Amino acid sequence: MDILDNLPWSPSVIVHSGHGIQAHWKLREVLEFDTESGRKDAVLLVKKFQAYIRSIFITKGWTVDSVHELAVID
Repeated sequence: MDILDNLPWSPSVIVHSGHGIQAHWKLREVLEFDTESGRKDAVLLVKKFQAYIRSIFITKGWTVDSVHELAVID
C-alpha cells in the first residue's frame, strides 16, 4: 500500500481479492476511438503505464499480473 500511496496518480479503487490487491484507475472521461490508430495509441499508453507500475513493484521483489487490454477497462 505504501507504493500505491506514493505513485504520481493515486488509484481510484483498491480491491483486496484474497490473493493480493488490485489497483484500478478511473479515467476522467470516456475514451472513444474514431480510428484504429487512436485505439492503438491508447493500448500503448496503458501498456506503458503498467510497465511503469510493474518496474516499481519489481524493486521490492513483487509481481504484477499483466492486465492491460482495453476490453477490461471501464
